[in-house]
Amino acid sequence: MNTRIVSLSAGIALVLLSGCGEKPGSDVSELQQAFPKEKAVTQQQKEVQTLVDNAAEAAKKGEFEKAAASLTVLRSQEQLSAAQRAAVQDQMSNLQADLAARAEAGDAAAKQALQAIRGMRGR
Repeated sequence: MNTRIVSLSAGIALVLLSGCGEKPGSDVSELQQAFPKEKAVTQQQKEVQTLVDNAAEAAKKGEFEKAAASLTVLRSQEQLSAAQRAAVQDQMSNLQADLAARAEAGDAAAKQALQAIRGMRGR
């Protein structure tokens, strides 16, 4: 019986430790679908596409402050359609929810990123 407990404890520890240190990024598929690259033909559309690409890449890498900065600038673009604006807002909400969960779990970097994002709102 003790060997079962030890084996079970070791298995649980292995599962928990395998997630430590990882910074999985956010899902950005909806954001990318709202901004198809092939439709970015004018200079202004290409600049918007660059913001989308920067936000998506940063979110995938777990660079949440960079993602939030790009999303904040993107959100201020007047030429966005309602669907694009909604995709940007959804991505920002998802990013903030992910950061809040990480901060609640004691992630100091997530707490710092949340504070930075809150500071961006005041600008």
